[in-house]
Amino acid sequence: MVKLQGLGLEDIKGWNQACFLLLIRKILLKDGSIWVAWLHSYIMKENSFWDIGCAQNFSWAWRNILQLRTKAASIQGLLSLGTVAMFWQEIRYKKEKVPWEILVWHPGHIPKNALISRMAILDWLLTKSRLLSFGLAIDGERDLCMKESETREHLFFECEVFRLIWSSILALCR
Repeated sequence: MVKLQGLGLEDIKGWNQACFLLLIRKILLKDGSIWVAWLHSYIMKENSFWDIGCAQNFSWAWRNILQLRTKAASIQGLLSLGTVAMFWQEIRYKKEKVPWEILVWHPGHIPKNALISRMAILDWLLTKSRLLSFGLAIDGERDLCMKESETREHLFFECEVFRLIWSSILALCR
């Protein structure tokens, strides 16, 4: 599954549609399940899956399945042998991965640290200068070194005090 904007969350809506496409595959192939046999006998009757109307009294799931017919028609070649993962790969919104994703969301990541890292990379940390830009009434005092205002660049790259702290952390991490 795809991670949304480097946050590590999956595209649940797309995965749900892929699961519905698997159900469409089962309906078209009459795979032998009781649910498919019931659909063909009581809902579809003599109608084709592609031609059946969408009535208001149909269940939420069946209405969603019927709404996906155009998407299913576009990947009909895959419907005969596809899996949910294949359907999802075909229909998902594909966009470039952010270059820093592997640095933040590696297999051994700690969620809290990964989220803070993501916020720092995107300059979303609630530093004093950022809070002041939102119009919040906070003390305008300088940060720990008392030389410049608290910004992301100052905290991570410019401040002498924080540079010593980061150097110590890097030394501990080897």
